[in-house]
Amino acid sequence: MRRLYDFQCDNGHVNEFLRSSDVEEVDCPDCELKARKIVTPVKIQRDMNSSAGKERWAKQREKQIKHERKHGVTL
Repeated sequence: MRRLYDFQCDNGHVNEFLRSSDVEEVDCPDCELKARKIVTPVKIQRDMNSSAGKERWAKQREKQIKHERKHGVTL
C-alpha cells in the first residue's frame, strides 16, 4: 500500500513522497543526496477541556448548524 511519507536529506531538505511502507530512502529532488524517511510530528489540540475551547467549539458548531439549515443539508 502506498502512503505519503516525509523524507529528509543531510542538507535538511524535507520532501513528501507517495511510497510503499518498505521504502526507507529516496533521492532528494533538491540536491540528489539520499533522503531518509522521517517521522513527522502530529499537532494535537488539547484545549477542549478548557472553557475557552468548549466555547470556541460551541460557536463553530452553531455556525455549522445554521449553514446546514440554510442550505438544506440533512444527515
